[in-house]
Amino acid sequence: MDEDKLIYNDKILRWSDLALGYKNPDGSALTTPVMGEGHFVAKGVQNPDPETGQGNAAADWTFGSVGVELGIDKTTGEVHLYRLLNTIDAGTIINPQMARDQVLGAMTMVLGSSLTEGLVFSEDKGKIRNNNLVDYKIMGIEDMPDEVLIDFVQTPEESGPYGAKGLGEHGAVSVAPAVLNAIYDATGKDFYELPVTAEKILKALEGGE
Repeated sequence: MDEDKLIYNDKILRWSDLALGYKNPDGSALTTPVMGEGHFVAKGVQNPDPETGQGNAAADWTFGSVGVELGIDKTTGEVHLYRLLNTIDAGTIINPQMARDQVLGAMTMVLGSSLTEGLVFSEDKGKIRNNNLVDYKIMGIEDMPDEVLIDFVQTPEESGPYGAKGLGEHGAVSVAPAVLNAIYDATGKDFYELPVTAEKILKALEGGE
């Protein structure tokens, strides 16, 4: 046995080959992939007190910040996203590519709900009128920011597995307020409902509500 490989007589078997399932030269399998199972139980987490609402409801807290740079065509209300930045402290990042993709997907989802995605109901029966992807406008590649920057500040979390913290929904949390703050900086207009469509921006710029 030598670090990442197993040596027997003149034969060498790498652990990576064994983990994925060992194969004959023709590709037929000799062994199944190595399977493992683990468990993690956060310590100290408890339900809130029914009287006071106080308690330790989370094993750890993930912190982050979002910045948006955008421009607005004041003749149409169209929003152009130049840069979207997200910095998150999610503890130790175990898989950097997967973590980045998780945050990118979360930000993309909220960009849609912030700027374009809204249900339209009929006034008489309350039926959804835009129940297809032609009329319900999700973000396309042409709507994405020119530049997306994602950065991780890695502060290992003692209570987390391998020092990691949660990164599920955190990429989505601050995107909408950052977008609306940037729209305010560009137009001087506050918006209190999502999505903030081009039509709403143009109406506000023309003096409407």
